[in-house]
Amino acid sequence: MKNFIRLSLLFVCIFLFHSNAFSQKYTVNDFYKIDSLANAAQPKNALALINKINNQARAEGNTTLLIKSVIYRMLFQSYLEEDAFTKILTDLKQDIGSAKQPEKSVLQSLLAETYWKYYQQNMYRISNRTNVQGNIGDDIKTWSNQKLTEEITVTFLASLAQADLLQNVKMGALNDILIGDKQNRILRPTLYDLLAHRAIDVFAYNQMGITPLDNGTVEVVYPLGFTDSHTFLAIAIPQSDSSSTYLKTLGIFRNLLKFHTEHKNLAALADADLKRLKFIYQNSTSVDKHKEFYKALESLANQIKNTEIYADVLYEQAVLIRNAQLQVDTSNLNLVKAVDIANRAINAYPTSIGSQNSKNLIQQIKRQELSIQVKETIIPDRPAQIRFTYKNLDTLYLKLYQKPATSNRYFELNDKQQYLNFLKNNKLLREWIVILPQSIDHQTHTLIDKIDKLPAGSYVIFVQGSKDNPTESTLNYANFKASNLAITNRLSKNGMHEYFVKDSRTGYPLKNVVIHQKGTKYYAGRNENINGVSLKTDEFGYAETNEITNIQKALVIHERDSTYIDIENYKYDENEIRKRVILFTDRPIYRPGQTIYYKGLYIINEHDKNSILTAQTMHIGLYDTNGGKIEETKVTTNEFGTFQGSFTIPTGKLNGSMRLHTDFGSILVQVEEYKRPTFEVKFDKLNQKYKLNDSIKLQGAAQTFSGYAVSGAKVKYTVFQRVITNYRFDRYAYQNPKQIAIGSTTTKADGKFELGFFAKSNQPQENYTFDIKVEITDLNGETRTNTQSLNVGKKDITLIYLY
Repeated sequence: MKNFIRLSLLFVCIFLFHSNAFSQKYTVNDFYKIDSLANAAQPKNALALINKINNQARAEGNTTLLIKSVIYRMLFQSYLEEDAFTKILTDLKQDIGSAKQPEKSVLQSLLAETYWKYYQQNMYRISNRTNVQGNIGDDIKTWSNQKLTEEITVTFLASLAQADLLQNVKMGALNDILIGDKQNRILRPTLYDLLAHRAIDVFAYNQMGITPLDNGTVEVVYPLGFTDSHTFLAIAIPQSDSSSTYLKTLGIFRNLLKFHTEHKNLAALADADLKRLKFIYQNSTSVDKHKEFYKALESLANQIKNTEIYADVLYEQAVLIRNAQLQVDTSNLNLVKAVDIANRAINAYPTSIGSQNSKNLIQQIKRQELSIQVKETIIPDRPAQIRFTYKNLDTLYLKLYQKPATSNRYFELNDKQQYLNFLKNNKLLREWIVILPQSIDHQTHTLIDKIDKLPAGSYVIFVQGSKDNPTESTLNYANFKASNLAITNRLSKNGMHEYFVKDSRTGYPLKNVVIHQKGTKYYAGRNENINGVSLKTDEFGYAETNEITNIQKALVIHERDSTYIDIENYKYDENEIRKRVILFTDRPIYRPGQTIYYKGLYIINEHDKNSILTAQTMHIGLYDTNGGKIEETKVTTNEFGTFQGSFTIPTGKLNGSMRLHTDFGSILVQVEEYKRPTFEVKFDKLNQKYKLNDSIKLQGAAQTFSGYAVSGAKVKYTVFQRVITNYRFDRYAYQNPKQIAIGSTTTKADGKFELGFFAKSNQPQENYTFDIKVEITDLNGETRTNTQSLNVGKKDITLIYLY
């Protein structure tokens, strides 16, 4: 948790062991020679020296040299050797096999961290691999997600297995090689503390399944939840799920808390207990977890006021309130209270990390923000709406400038100096002030105002939060134009570029509208601006031209109204000949050892028409999940342009997405160890109206495909909540779904089940979608899932305005 306890790979290497250093050929000082060789760009010579030191350390059992040489060796191998990662793992495992304690635990922690970094760097590739039962070997490049996470967990736990021994290795002897604030090293007083927190930091990262929680686990461990440390130590950790990393992590916390309670190290105890509460909060699915976490923090704060961790606890409370995860009051004053709590942390321990975090939090809350929105095209000679979004501001200063019709369509502001240059070089059209409603809540507010009527033209409006010296966060702008011209342009099939112009107020076509085409042409090593042909619309508002090359924009003029438009001039070559193979397989999924029967259609596209290709020979191959070729054969199309054949999927390969491939097309083939489903999960039709902050009940049934009920099956359900975005104000807004409830039941004799949850919302003005995911496992162990979504809000109908 603490940045001040960074035991880098370089520094994990000196312990309280007396070895035969005086009789050794190499000593710790020789690592300065390695650094010198690296600085002189001689990594090979450096690695050779490292290997000599490592060999000597192994032979003589020199703890210091062994660990330090291992860390140096890993660093240089990663730069010098091909397929270095495999070599690093092999050598590190050999070192662990021959090492003694406590260096063995350090190397095991280092190996687990190496696995973990590999997992993070290759997460996407690993997630696409299929789990394989049985021993799949030591090649990490073939390990599935489950296998790799198991190895990470097992190796970290192995590094902590000798708890008593590691708790007797004091960190005070490492002061000369540790970096950071020495006054705070009391938080990691032993080697066990250091290695335990390294493991917890990884186990707490549950986004990719390192700490999977199923419903049963949550129900069992919930009594351990947000209790104080004394209660936590008094309750036995359930052993019902020996594979649960969550439970194993709680076991590590138990060891830490018990050790520091016995040795009366209040600071280390408070630090570990805070970390425990955060871990439980992160993994809790309780609807009231925010309130329970806050109460637990409050209780912890009252016990540890004499340690700097008190400031950390106050900071966590302030963050909870800042994020509106607690119902402070109905006046949106949560940010005000968050600032008050953060100031308490600063005043209590001004130099602590919790104090620094609190200062940053206050700075974020009090940060001034400002944005502006104007419709891209407004009607000339009519007032237009303008929308401000602001925070921690009381006055807005606006400046309006008109741009010439021949200028670029949009003005782009990249920095404050560019803004000042624009003001200096352009004539101000209009300037005014908007006084904002007074507020002290630090919240984001919106205000709808108006722009007085403007003649046709292009404009840029600037808004700033202070009159003379705006910051980048309180300076914003918007481009817009006032025009009656509604213009559509397209490229027709016959190669002509067409324009349609009408009056945006009446919808009537406009005659005699002048269209000047413009573009760029590459000439003599640079792009030059060019003027294309000029057109006029007829009585139908229509104009066309065959000039499309190098044309990107058009200036459209009607009387005193003019505007720039981007034009679409892409046209694919109809004379281009394109060959394509369309492949089909007899099923979407296969088991290893089964036969894939495929069929293909070979076609050619000429002059925008498709035709079949007969008597054509090509190669088709089957490729595994890593892109390796398994088998290839030659096929010939028949009189209908088709071909067919088969491949047998070999056993012993990684399951996942294999591929049938030709030079002109391919298709993915899914290979899994599976069995055919025997039943399905269905929800009853929704026929009720639902309200927020009320209980909701849903019914469904599990039924075999032959129509029989699946009775006595275990039902697990999870409920997720997500906000229905109002795209009128932010069409790109998105909020991640939030898990709000879990539960379990069983199907009745008729296969039916019923579930319920509370549709809680602290913001009843919002509309929500609730996604209910049901997972049913029958008596034979087969599992089927289904998801039902329902919308709940203040009103039954919501109109979404898109523009």
